[in-house]
Amino acid sequence: MKQCKKCAELKDLSEFNKDKRSKDGLSYWCRKCHNKQKNQWYKDNPEKNWYRNNPEKGKKCSRKTKLKQLYGITPEIYQEMYENQNGICANPGCDNPVEVIDHDHITGKVRGLLCHGCNVSLGYLKEDKSRILGLVEYISS
Repeated sequence: MKQCKKCAELKDLSEFNKDKRSKDGLSYWCRKCHNKQKNQWYKDNPEKNWYRNNPEKGKKCSRKTKLKQLYGITPEIYQEMYENQNGICANPGCDNPVEVIDHDHITGKVRGLLCHGCNVSLGYLKEDKSRILGLVEYISS
């Protein structure tokens, strides 16, 4: 248990954000007080809320960052892959629209763009070729 410095209530430690600058590694204010203060600041300083003032730039920036951090590709590379696949799942037996980026979980290399169903199926089968071929053989008999 910890006492919030703002509302003075005694709360469970899970009610506090992490803060490595404090002695116990937790924020001095509880989440509720912190969020209230943050929301009030944005109301008082609307010009400083970059994402709210630039929604299109914010979307592009966060997508660009996500593509680079998670998959090591640029939006241009993604767009090229999308156009090469005509917006259709990379699985030759599927004609659903692209929804996700497929990558090798060991190497991190991007393989292509898949629909949600094909991506989930690969995950359930743990990308194991023998399991996949076994299922093909099974449904063929």
